[in-house]
This record gives sequence, C-alpha cells and structure tokens, in this order.
Amino acid sequence: MARLRVLDLTRLVNVAKYSKKAWNDVVTSARRDIFGYKSGYPGEDEWIKPLQGPSRNRWYWPSKYLHMDFTIRYYLGMQLQRLKEKEENPTIHDLWDTICQFRTHRIYIESFLRSVDEETFSKSITIQDTHALYYLIFQRSPLRFTPNSAFFTCPLKNPKYDPFIKYALRVFMDQSLDEKKVEKVDLPLSQKLRQLLQSKPSLLKCFNTRNRFVNTFYLRRRAYHLEKLSKKRKISETRRKYRAHFLTHPDKKEIWPDNKGITQYRWPSR
Repeated sequence: MARLRVLDLTRLVNVAKYSKKAWNDVVTSARRDIFGYKSGYPGEDEWIKPLQGPSRNRWYWPSKYLHMDFTIRYYLGMQLQRLKEKEENPTIHDLWDTICQFRTHRIYIESFLRSVDEETFSKSITIQDTHALYYLIFQRSPLRFTPNSAFFTCPLKNPKYDPFIKYALRVFMDQSLDEKKVEKVDLPLSQKLRQLLQSKPSLLKCFNTRNRFVNTFYLRRRAYHLEKLSKKRKISETRRKYRAHFLTHPDKKEIWPDNKGITQYRWPSR
C-alpha cells in the first residue's frame, strides 16, 4: 500500500513538472510572438551589456547602459532597418481595388443606391458601407432620403482619407494645365527648408544643436556650480580648474564627454 502511495506521489510530481514545463513553453512562445526574437537585431549587444555603474564610480559615466559608446555601424544598421520597405497589408490592396471598382462602375452603383428605400437601408449593413464608401470617394449622396447618422461610427466627411483616395484614383484623374502649374510651383521640402534657413538665420543654431545623452546627476552638479558662480561664492582654485567643463552645456560641445575624470584616477578609455 505504501509502495502504491509513493508511486502515485511520483506520478503527481512528474505531472506537475510536465505541466509547468508546458506552461513555460506556452509563455515563451507567446512572448516570442508578441515581442519577437531577442537576437539578430542591430545594436542588440549594446543592450545586453552588463551594467558597469558600480565599477565606474570614480568617473562620471553618462549612462549606465553605455549608450554613449555605440559605434557608427550600429547606428547605420538601425537606420537601415528603420527605413527598410515594409510589407503592405493585403487589406490595403483590397480597399484600393474596391475604390477603383467604385470609380469604374460609378453609374451602376449610383442607380442602385438611388433605388434603395429607407427601411432596406436601415436593415442592411452592406448597403450602409457601400453608401459610406461612395460618399467618401465622390462627396455626395445618391440616396433619396437623408440617412441617420447613428448608422455610421465615424463621420463621413473626413479630410484625412483624401490623400489615399486621390492616390488610388490617380489613374482616372485628368491632369489639367492648372494642376501641372501647381505641381511646378510646389517646391520640394529640402528647398523649402533651405529658404526658411536663409530667411531666419537664428534657426541654424537650433538645427545645429546636438542632443546628447546627459546624466541627470551631471546636470544637477552643473546647475549647482553655475549657481555658486552667479552668487559669487568663494570657490577654491582647484575646484575652478577641475569644474570648468561645467561652464558649457554638453549639447554645445564638439567632443563629449570631454571631462576625463579626476586627474589622480585613470579614465577607462585611455
């Protein structure tokens, strides 16, 4: 009897271990589906580095995650991945084709919607969607009655869909001379930016400003030092010498970090 109890207990333990392993596999698979794999991404080894904050207490280190020492290949890799052509959703193609079909068979769709009565319209969601898409494309309603706004979750007049509709129907659009003149007058963004910088030279300073990773503790120490200078408090010559790097903001410096630490300790990058 005791042997059977031991066997049952062993079986229960094995079942519990198997259930826990199966549950962990499900969680791991779900995480992989949601967040993706943890390897193969550019700059990934910058995130997996062990934290070196405690070993760098003698020096000011801008970030405990060491973001300041990333190389240019990681930056270019991240930019290539960001600018890589994304796969188009098939639903966009379906919507595109539907808009073109509406444009091609506009007369038939308009005559059909004109023949629909209010009761049939209120009962059929398909007819309501057809009317909404027709109104979105052509900005007019062929119905003989005014439809109830409660049938539509979004307003029919929405200018944010106009660029997509114009791009989908660009084949059917007749480009007149006026439109060509407007296109010629319209300048590219780079030329507009150049003209803006010429008209307002003060913006050059804003565009040339670097945005660096700066530790909050460094900014606090800088603010404290500048406050002491502004109030003309007594500061020793040694402190004035070794804290002169606080006078200029990091965003305005050509090289950063420029303070290699206290002189009696050797900076790690030397």
